[in-house]
Amino acid sequence: MIGVGIGCRKGISGEEISELVRRALSEARVEGPAALFSTDQKAGEQGLYDAAKLLNMPLVFIKHDAMRAVVGGGTCSSQIGRAHV
Repeated sequence: MIGVGIGCRKGISGEEISELVRRALSEARVEGPAALFSTDQKAGEQGLYDAAKLLNMPLVFIKHDAMRAVVGGGTCSSQIGRAHV
């Protein structure tokens, strides 16, 4: 399973998130099952729920402290966002 980490501005739409995820996965030539992940601090963002529904992907929230404890192993969402906006 591919994990797609999502960090977003407050109030961003599900359409904007889903378009960015589709583009990023396509350009990375990634196929197969995927899930969206974000910090529990974003659990109130409706755009994340909408994007998960549009993409037909599960949405998983991880405790912020647990995410901060992980070292390395991924690309920062801001790097992807800058590359695709």
